[in-house]
Amino acid sequence: MRSNRYCCRCVVLATFCGALLVPVVGLAAAGEWEVSGAMLHPRGQPAVARLSPTLVLVVGGATEAEVYDLQSGKTESAGNLSMGFASPSAVTLTDGRVLVVASPFQGAPVAEVWDPGANSFTVISPPPLQGAPGPVALLGDGRVLVTGGMLVIDPGVSGLIFDHAALFDPMSESWELANPMNESRALHAVTSLGDGRVVVAGGRTGSLGQTLLAMNAEIYDPVQNAFTLLGNFQYGALGGSVLELGDGRVLAANAGGAELLDLETGATSLAYEYPGYRTSYSAVLLPGPRALIYGGASAEVYDVANESWESIASPLQWRDEAAGIAGPGGKAFLFGGRYWDGSASQNLASVEAYDSGFGTAVGQPCEQALECLTGYCVDGVCCAEACPQDTPCLNPTCEGGTCDYLAVEQGQSCDDGEPCTSQDACDPQGVCGGQAYVCEPGPCHQSAQCNGDGTCNLVSVQDGTLCQASGWTAAEGTCVSGVCIHSALMDVVPDAADVATESDLYVKCGVPNDSGCSTSTGHGTNSIASLLLLLCLSLLLTAFPRRSRS
Repeated sequence: MRSNRYCCRCVVLATFCGALLVPVVGLAAAGEWEVSGAMLHPRGQPAVARLSPTLVLVVGGATEAEVYDLQSGKTESAGNLSMGFASPSAVTLTDGRVLVVASPFQGAPVAEVWDPGANSFTVISPPPLQGAPGPVALLGDGRVLVTGGMLVIDPGVSGLIFDHAALFDPMSESWELANPMNESRALHAVTSLGDGRVVVAGGRTGSLGQTLLAMNAEIYDPVQNAFTLLGNFQYGALGGSVLELGDGRVLAANAGGAELLDLETGATSLAYEYPGYRTSYSAVLLPGPRALIYGGASAEVYDVANESWESIASPLQWRDEAAGIAGPGGKAFLFGGRYWDGSASQNLASVEAYDSGFGTAVGQPCEQALECLTGYCVDGVCCAEACPQDTPCLNPTCEGGTCDYLAVEQGQSCDDGEPCTSQDACDPQGVCGGQAYVCEPGPCHQSAQCNGDGTCNLVSVQDGTLCQASGWTAAEGTCVSGVCIHSALMDVVPDAADVATESDLYVKCGVPNDSGCSTSTGHGTNSIASLLLLLCLSLLLTAFPRRSRS
């Protein structure tokens, strides 16, 4: 199938491939493309996952992954996956990690998690599915949905396409089967909706021995654990994209055109019919909202509000199966993909950026960072800079596009970062502070550390360690559960396991004839009790943390 897919482009490519092979690096004006750096490795079918408004994780093809900076065009290694997957799927989890799901050719599914702190991947249990799994999408409750898949039995001849679905729980790093889809699907598109559901659209259905396209979509509700079939597309899709437009509709980039789907009624309509049938197409949502649809050497922009289309400049490099993502300042970025020269395909390492000119100017209202030309949406306004929140008692604002800070309500709980203060709160000037206290180790403690709540974490030395008991002329003592016991009293204290704190010793031994203490030492009971009382009072005064006076 893939060789036929590429050969049908040869006539078109012959017209312009010479001009596209060597793109020129330069600064693009609005409505133009520019080279925006290069990846560490050529990647034919990469996947990208957003880490921040300016950083993305790129995987696929090569074993080594990378973190790419959309603003500078610089990239750094992000560790190695267990193998170089041909067409992985990746999604950023709510805790900042990235889940990568893929499969080696004709192999079982594989799942790996990238940890940004360790800058490395960990192989985890795979989804309980057969064959190469379909794309992944984040649900509103933080779980991840994986749908469909394909098992190749004889390449290009036979195989199976599945309707199964699985759910990944990041907390337990475990999988469970979800209820199946209404259609078997492979090479389909998915998108997460703002209400926590997921839309699955298009793809291939039936079996690999057939040429059947799924001409519909499904929506998965995690609360009901069920898929609902909806829509009736005019064109099918292998790959493609589906974008939420924010008005109750999604836009599906299909092979023959872009189609709109109403999620409530299930009604579909053709928004734009391409000049020619496309074998490679995808889409990126830009501010406006506007949808950029690209593939091969052509691109168009759909204006959702005006329901109008505009053909834009062609990408500098012919690209099949490139990964696309929106970046700061209303730009769209294309990563890698394949170039077809008429006889063979070549994986690309270059990255291109399209400057849409649709970004919001500094000082204007915004809802998300990607809307702003600067990439910084602060307190609902596009700002000239990021406005970091340096203290928990000052909230950043951006009146007029310039950073400013407003104090939060006085007395609001905060954390001043100091372990030896408690009851931290914000003052009227926006400064976080608390009541100071001191933790000091006693004679039977290795260390004493503040817990941040007015208490101390006392680490005791090993029982039997010699110590200096306070309040005695001859101060030789022995440590028992963090308490320094004078040698004269070792026969009357409770068992070491029964003395948890200094206060326990006082309670057990501070009263004459208390059942917790032995009196069979040959000393008088009252004198022993008196000595114990003095000892325990001394311990209470010296072992407990001293609080500073405010």
